[in-house]
Amino acid sequence: MFINLGEKMGKIMRYLFIIIVIAIVGFAIYKGIEAQKTEKKEELKDKKAVQENTVQKDLRLAISEIDTFNPYKSNNRNVQEVSKLFYDSILTFDQNYNLKLELAKDIQKVNELNYRIILVDNAKFSDGTDITSKDVEFSVQQIIAGNNPYKDIIQNIVSTTIENDKSIIFTLKEPKKDFEYYLNFPITKKIDVEVFNDKNRYPIPVQSRKILV
Repeated sequence: MFINLGEKMGKIMRYLFIIIVIAIVGFAIYKGIEAQKTEKKEELKDKKAVQENTVQKDLRLAISEIDTFNPYKSNNRNVQEVSKLFYDSILTFDQNYNLKLELAKDIQKVNELNYRIILVDNAKFSDGTDITSKDVEFSVQQIIAGNNPYKDIIQNIVSTTIENDKSIIFTLKEPKKDFEYYLNFPITKKIDVEVFNDKNRYPIPVQSRKILV
């Protein structure tokens, strides 16, 4: 009887020992995993801090190089990219580079040298005024008169004829295949040319989109 009791106690002690060993090993594994998680979090945190610092430096650098937000008065690439957020064009392109009308509701090829642009009725600038064919003509004139990347894409336009507030005709120097693809330039509001050319008095032209600066 005493022998059986001793054997039972011995088995119990062995079981307890095994359980304790398993618990210790399990706890050690758990602590190791938690330590790895903490280390990973700290590593990601450090990477994020480096990325944010880099972005801030790049942003400060980009802004410091911008002398004007007037897309017709700057050759700064950042200005040209940012201007797409602030100014609508006669047309734009979708993700597949197909033509997508924006300020124009119709583009009519009158003949090989003349194209009629008909503007949408409800287009407005950020100051609430209507966008008209006079603004389109003014924009073309400022592009031609300035030194900007848009000048090359519309150099074939020799004249503009305003038919009414919502219709304007572009006359080309020579026939141009797929001329419509060259109408993706920003439209700004017509104002006094002297003011428009003064970056101190007019650093940001009136925008035609809802995103404002």
